[in-house]
Amino acid sequence: MQVRNSPEADKALRDLGSVARRLEPRFVPPALKEPAATRAWLEGVRGEFKTARRSADAALSAAQAQIDAAMVKPGESEASWRALEEACRRIEQELAKPTQLRSRLEEGRRSLLPKVEKVIVEHLTAQIATRRGRFVGTLDPAGIEQLRRQTPQWMSAWVGYVYPRLDEDLTRFVEDLWNPRQTDLPIAAPRFEAFRQIDAQSTPDLPNIEIVKEASGGLGGLLRHMRSVMYSVMSLGFMFGINLRASADGEGPSIGLILVMIAVVVAAFSFGILQNSTERARLEERLTEEVQRRGEQAVRESVRVWLDRRQDKIIDDALDQYRERRRAFIRWYRETVKPAADVRVEEAQARARRGDAARKSIIQLQATARDFATARKAMKALDEALAGP
Repeated sequence: MQVRNSPEADKALRDLGSVARRLEPRFVPPALKEPAATRAWLEGVRGEFKTARRSADAALSAAQAQIDAAMVKPGESEASWRALEEACRRIEQELAKPTQLRSRLEEGRRSLLPKVEKVIVEHLTAQIATRRGRFVGTLDPAGIEQLRRQTPQWMSAWVGYVYPRLDEDLTRFVEDLWNPRQTDLPIAAPRFEAFRQIDAQSTPDLPNIEIVKEASGGLGGLLRHMRSVMYSVMSLGFMFGINLRASADGEGPSIGLILVMIAVVVAAFSFGILQNSTERARLEERLTEEVQRRGEQAVRESVRVWLDRRQDKIIDDALDQYRERRRAFIRWYRETVKPAADVRVEEAQARARRGDAARKSIIQLQATARDFATARKAMKALDEALAGP
């Protein structure tokens, strides 16, 4: 007697055939009446069914992931790109109008001025010469020339102080911008070349002054001082009743009086020479001090003007080098940041397109997944029916 499928097995076959028609024809069961044939067919398609079901689940998961990726709201990634754009904007602004340049120049100048003042005092020496009975005071040309030879060193020291600090300021500025508190920037920070030293071969136009004073003394000064002494002695003699015109017997001055007068003349002569020499020394000393004071003042003013002009020169050179760095920064931005930003936009657009395509197909994929789940239940019921009580 031929054994036929149980009613439960036939029902499971009908259910499986109904859902399999929406899946693939190979999963539609043929007209099966006997349990052995039914079992053989079921074992033959089970492996293919599992593979197809897993593929359908994977396709559904992929479509859902594409939809989720397209629906991601701007978050940390968007914030990091905004921070990058802000950092680039501030760097370009700093390179166009550097904020630390003038303050660094003033720092360098303050550091340089004590050395300049010391060199001026050391090398400027007043010298006094006598010309046609006059004192002529000037500065020592050798000292001025030594001072002039040292001025390029001042320029080198000034630039050597300023430019390395401008490098440090720019490096720290970039580092601070590339380390914000909220997020990391998606592109590595740019690097800039160090500032080049400029030509320091420049010297100020140092003046030399000349002060002329009438030289006191000489024969006129000597006679003046002698006359002063003799008038004083004669005044004292008159006070004590000394008569210079006659002696006691009425025949002329006495020998003692003549000797006293000779001694007075000699003393007056000596005093005149001493006083005349003292006055000349005082005048020479005052003239030396005046030449030194006015010379240092004139040289300081000349050096100040020269430093102002050198400062303008340094500013022009530094701004030129800042402009070079701005051009290099713009090249870096166009070659590094902009392509990465374009790729990011293209990837976002591609994700959106994939998301749109996934939304169109996900309904069918979900229906297929449900059909596979229903078919799987039908196969399980068929297994149980074929197993019997």
